[in-house]
Amino acid sequence: MYIQNNQTRPLKGSETILFLLLGLFYNGLGNGLAVATNMGSAAWTAAATNLQAFTLIPKGYFLFTFGILAALTLILLTKEISWPHLLGNLIFVSCFSYLVNFSSQMFAPVIGAPLWLRIILDLISIIMVGTGVSITMRVNVITHPLDDLVLYTRFKYLHGNAFVAQVINFTFPLIISLTIWYVSGTIKSVNLGTLISFFGQGLVIGWADTHVIRSLTFRKNF
Repeated sequence: MYIQNNQTRPLKGSETILFLLLGLFYNGLGNGLAVATNMGSAAWTAAATNLQAFTLIPKGYFLFTFGILAALTLILLTKEISWPHLLGNLIFVSCFSYLVNFSSQMFAPVIGAPLWLRIILDLISIIMVGTGVSITMRVNVITHPLDDLVLYTRFKYLHGNAFVAQVINFTFPLIISLTIWYVSGTIKSVNLGTLISFFGQGLVIGWADTHVIRSLTFRKNF
C-alpha cells in the first residue's frame, strides 16, 4: 500500500516492480558485501558459506534450499497454499541466491582492505540487508520465503515485534554454523557482523519500516 495525499491506495504495477527490485538489490548486494568483508554475514548467509566450505557445494544452492524449506514451513503453519505466491517467492529466492554469489565475488578485493574499513563496510551491509528486507516485506507480493516466514510469525505470534522475530529466525542458521565449527574445527563468515546482525537486524528492519520510503506501508496484516 502507498500513502499519497493522506490517503492509502494500492501500489501500481510499475511501483510494485520498482520496489521489489530495489528491495532485492539492497538485500542481495548487502549479503554479498558482508561475505566479502569476512567480518560476519547475516546468519543464513553465514550458514550457507560454512556449508559451502564443508561440502564444496556453492553457497547459492544452500541459500535456495533454505528458501524451499522456509516456504514449506509457512505452508504448514498457514495450512494453505497460494501457487502464484509460492512460485513468485521461488523466483525471488533464485534471483537472490544468484545476486549474493555474484556480488560476493565482485566485492572479493575488499578482503585486502584495512580492518577498520571492513568493519564499516560490514555495518553498511547490515543496514542494506535490513532495508531491503523491510521494503520487500511491505510490498508483500513476492519476497524471500525466509522473510515471508518472519513476516508471518512477526504479526501472527509476536505482535509485530521485528526484533524478536529476527532473533528467532537467526537462531537456526547459527546452530548450523556452530555445528559445522564443532565437526570441522573451522568457521567462516561468523564474526562481529554476525553478532550485530543477530541482535540488530530486526531493529534495522523496524527502523526502515518508518524511515525508508515512508509512504510505503504494509499491504496486509496477519
